[in-house]
Order: sequence, then structure tokens, then C-alpha cells
Amino acid sequence: MLPELIEEVSIFISLLEGLAGSEGKWGPMFQLEEKTTNLTFDIICRAALGLRLNEQQRTESSPLKLALLDQIRLMSLGANAGRALPIGRMPWHNAAIRRNNKTLRDLLMPQIQSKLETGPNDSQVRTIIDLAIKYIDKDDPNASIATPNAEFVDRLISNLKAFLFAGHDTTAATLCLMFKLLQDNPECLAKLRAEHDAVLGPDPSHAVDVLKKSPHLLYSLPYTLGVIKETLRLNPLAATLRDPPPGFFLTAPGSSLRYPMEGWGVWLSAPGVARNPNYWLRPNEFIPERWTVPDGDPLHPVNNHAWAPFSIGPRNCIGMELALVELRIVSVLVSRTVEIEEAWDDWDKQRGSKATPNAKIDGERLYWAGDGIVHPKDGMPVHVRLREHSPAVSA
Repeated sequence: MLPELIEEVSIFISLLEGLAGSEGKWGPMFQLEEKTTNLTFDIICRAALGLRLNEQQRTESSPLKLALLDQIRLMSLGANAGRALPIGRMPWHNAAIRRNNKTLRDLLMPQIQSKLETGPNDSQVRTIIDLAIKYIDKDDPNASIATPNAEFVDRLISNLKAFLFAGHDTTAATLCLMFKLLQDNPECLAKLRAEHDAVLGPDPSHAVDVLKKSPHLLYSLPYTLGVIKETLRLNPLAATLRDPPPGFFLTAPGSSLRYPMEGWGVWLSAPGVARNPNYWLRPNEFIPERWTVPDGDPLHPVNNHAWAPFSIGPRNCIGMELALVELRIVSVLVSRTVEIEEAWDDWDKQRGSKATPNAKIDGERLYWAGDGIVHPKDGMPVHVRLREHSPAVSA
């Protein structure tokens, strides 16, 4: 899917270039998360459905995106004692959920039906639907592409909704946080750009052609991967619950007390583990080099399982490879083309009396916020400018 991914990221670059000021000046303020969300939504729709929605170039969001985002919002509604909300969803919320489910089903079914009529795609580029319908008779030997089992179709739609949700939300937020960390650590940004110059050539405008001809070069960027992994270590955006087997206990260090876990859901505190000094040297610092040093170096992770933004084991995130490729491509095509900087003064001017300049965590205006999957506060207001002597990226 590399050509399709590059095509969507190239549109993203063009939009950023269009928002840059003239003569090397900063352009107008905008919310970066809106742009990264449209990018990742376009990518996951192509991967899952083989469908081009062009969210990045629309003036209004598509019905598919609107229904999915509203459904995600409704998922987070629930009783919350900490917010003095004794009641969760109301009847009108449940009606909206049913309406969104119908909208999503009506939009997804034609894509599924089209694939059922033509059969699974045997070309190199295969969507999630293509891969799924290969196993249409796995649970029902009487089922076939011509006569699919209704339960299979329902299950496929459920999984497609999960892919669309998980495949865009966390990656969009990760992109924002990666640019934030590179802004705050200019020496790391310089090393990142130097690696791209060395591997892909010094002219950023040639990067697209180089990657199309030699896609394996994406895997020859160890420092770039280090930047991505360090971003995810400091900002693990999701975690999972696990069902412990019978006889499983937890014991606190230094204690003989055993806590039986059978019947409970065990949640991995990914943020706690990711900054635990028992596993990481200088755990609160952004150090991409910790992922490039050899085993035995003090910076090297003590326990490889301490990095778990995609979880670990047989039930780790099925979209991990797609997400890492997306993050690599965006890093390669953006970092040498534009400068990205937070623009809180402009944001406060726009917000007027609703501005919250004193809302900070550890002195930072940008922090995790929101329900469910966390997001950058206020959508990360930024402005951009073209890098000096940086030619435009061509698709």
C-alpha cells in the first residue's frame, strides 16, 4: 500500500505548505489534530475498504466520518462520580447510537457487497475486506461468497468499525505529539533530518520518488524509528484489559501478600510502566538514542516488554505495522519541508474570553485531554512556515 500511503501524505504536505506564510514567515494558526485526523482517516479507509473519501480536501466531513466520530463520543458517556454525573446515557443518546449504527451499516454494506460480487482481490494491494472474505466459510461450511452467512456479515461490519476507529484516532494524536517533542528538542530534529538526508538524498522534493522506487529504505531509518518509539513511550495513548487465568496472583514488590486476580480485569498502566525508573534511564526525557544503542548500554531498555503502546503478545494491536509505516512516511516528508510550532497566543486571541492561558500541566499548555483515547489539548493549535531553501514536495 506504500503508493497509496504516499499519495495521502503528499496531500497532507501540500495542505501544510498552503498554510505557511510567505517569505519564510509563520502562517495563520490552525488545529493540527484536525489535519492529522483527516489524513489518518483517509488512510484507514483505503486500507480497510479500498475507498477514497478525500477527507483532507473536503469542505465538510463525509457522513461516514461524522457517524463514526459521533459514535466514539457517545461511547465515552457514562456515570462519572468524579464529574458529579450520576447518570450516563440518556434515551436520546441511545437513539443516536442506533441512528449512527444504521448510517455506518448503510455506508459499509455497498463496499462489502461489491467485494462479495467480485471475489477477494488477489492483487498486491488487498483491503481488510479482501482478507476477511477469504475466510467466509471458516465457521459455516455452507457459506460462500455467493451466499454469505448473516452472522459473518454482522461480524465483519463490527470489525470494520473497530478498524476505522482504532486505525485513525491514535495515529492522528501520535503525529501531533511527535511534532511537539521534536519542536521541544531541536537537536533531535536536526539528527532526524540528517538521517533523512543521508538515506534519501539531500533534496526533500525527491523523497517521494526515492521511496516509490526503493520502499525498503523506510526500514533503513533507525533514528526515525527511535523518534517514533520514544514518542509512543512518553505518550502511550491506549491500554488493554486482560482476563487472568485461574490461579493468577499479583504481588507488590517487597510484600508476601498475594492478590487473586481470577474474575477481575487486569489493566496494564502503560504510562506508569513507560516512565518507571526501574526500566528506563532518565525516564521523563525524550531520548531517541535509547532505541539505537546496543544491548548493555545504560540507555538501552532494561525490559523490552516495558514498551507496550500497542500491547504485547498474541493479542497485540493488529494495526501496529500500518501505524509505524504511516508515522515513518509523515516524518520523512514533513520534517525537511516545514517547521511546525505551537501557536497558543494566536489561539487565545481567537478564543477571546473563553481562552484558558493558565490551564497547564507541568508548565505546558499542551497535554492529554478528552475521554477514551486521549487527544492533544485544544487540538494542538500551531502555525507553520516553509524551511529555508526547502523545495516543495511533489506527489
